[in-house]
This record gives sequence, C-alpha cells and structure tokens, in this order.
Amino acid sequence: AQTAEDPQFGPAPRASSLHNFGLICISAYLLSAYSNDLMMHAFGGKAYLSWVFGPLAILLLVICGTVMRGVRFSIGKFWLGFAACLLFSTAFSMVKPTSLGMIKGYFMQVLVVYFCCTAFALTIRNVHKLMMANVICTAMMILEAILFGQPDEAGRMVIPDSIFLGNSNDFSLHLVCSLGFSMYLVWQKSGLAKVLGAAQFLLTLYFMLKTGSRGGFLALMGCLTIWFLFSGKRGTIIALLLPGLAILPMVSSDTLARLVHIEVPSSSLGTAAQSEAEESQFQRQRMLELSVHFALTHPLFGTGPNT
Repeated sequence: AQTAEDPQFGPAPRASSLHNFGLICISAYLLSAYSNDLMMHAFGGKAYLSWVFGPLAILLLVICGTVMRGVRFSIGKFWLGFAACLLFSTAFSMVKPTSLGMIKGYFMQVLVVYFCCTAFALTIRNVHKLMMANVICTAMMILEAILFGQPDEAGRMVIPDSIFLGNSNDFSLHLVCSLGFSMYLVWQKSGLAKVLGAAQFLLTLYFMLKTGSRGGFLALMGCLTIWFLFSGKRGTIIALLLPGLAILPMVSSDTLARLVHIEVPSSSLGTAAQSEAEESQFQRQRMLELSVHFALTHPLFGTGPNT
C-alpha cells in the first residue's frame, strides 16, 4: 500500500482523503450502468448513481492536485491525441450533430474515467480496489444475464431493454473485456477468490458464446492468444479453458455454427441461422466496400466520428 517510486517520474504523490473519496466516486460511477440496468428490470426505475457520482468524480478530479498525472505516461498522451483527432475531424463531419454526440460520450465515458483512475489510484492498494470494483461490475453483468438474458429473434443472447447490453455484439464485447477482471480474481492468494474468479470466468465465457457474436469470438481468440503468449501463468489459463470445453455442448448448434460461419460452408447451418448469418455477413462486406469508398473520397479529414 506504499506509494511507489518510479525511476522515470520520481516518487508518487501521497494519497489524501480527496483521492480516497475520488476513488469511491469513480468506482460507483463504473458500477452505475449495471446498477441502472438491474434496477430498471427489477423495479422499473434507475439507480441514478451516475448523476451523483459522475459530477462528484469530475469535481474531485479538478481539485485533487493530480489531474495531470495521466499525461505523464505515453498511454495518456495517446488518449489525448485521439481526442484531438476526433475534435478536428468533427469540424469536417458529414453529419456534425451525430459526431458531436459521439465525442461527448467519448469524453465523459472514456477520457474522464482514464484521468480519474490515474489521478485517484496512487497506491497498489488503490489499484486493487479499482480492479475489484470492475470484478463487481462483471458479477453484476453476469447476474443480469442469468436473471434477464433472453434470445433475440435470431436466437442470440441479449439483455432486453438494457442501456448497453441490448445488442448481442455489444454484450459480447463487454463480456470479453471483463474476462481480464475474472482472471485477476483467479490470481489472488485467497482460495475463495480463486473459486469465485474461475466460476465468473466460465459463466462469462458461456454467455459470450451464447451471444453468437463472431466479432466477439475473434476478440476472445485474440485475448486468449495474447494472454497465453505473454502471461507468466499459462497453467492457470489452460486449467480454466479445459472445463470451458464442457460449455460447448450447452450452446445451441446453430449458435456455434454461426460463430465459425466466416470459414465453414453455409450448408452446415440451420435455415434460420444461415439466413441471419449470411445477411449479417453481407451487410459487413457492404460496409467494408463503403468504407474504402469514403476513405478514397475523403482522404484528409474523413467523414466524421460515428458517421
């Protein structure tokens, strides 16, 4: 829990009560999306945590004295550079209101969160608390899937009327990203934490497969490959993936076939799944053609974010 001294940047600033309260606020803000979903499905209303803790986190970020800490690292400079590109390209956007709405969400939901994390999490213990907040977020998302998850018209798992998880591809991406937090729980010293992390990992993998998202499936393969190549705990990953194979019979054959439809012939799919998958693939191929066309006709500034 000591403040760390970095050979490049020197000693880290000491955590104050403002930093500790800011860490609570940003953690509550991260939990707000899943809290709102659960409250909306269970009671028909929202928890409104983001309305309270979002502004509080921004206020504390401004006055805590470490607001620029995130810029000391290369990743912070890259985030700011990307933000500048978004603003610049929005000036030349084909649909400026759409682009402005997108970058507003980017600034509030991505950039501010990054700077809050780097400003408030000054010790190893703080970082651990922030990671555990994300572990709780993953648990809440799994709970949503268990209680309210349903197949859509194509038989793909979604959370109906969810703010962020109402689309199977979005849901799948959230699940793949959350696997890292489950792994963090598995790597704790506590035996209970290891068991809970393993259960969370396998449930996340199960629901990810049920979304039938091919993009999510490719992202999962990429994550597993990177983890296996660069992690020092390959044995843990293998130990988790072996029971993960037992999940496959629990997923419908149409959904599994859809996941590999990028390569396999369409005759191996059921009629309904084949039609939906082929239409989806055709739309993406058409979007690729359009993207190449727009890249050639708008080579300097693009068409604007979210257009």
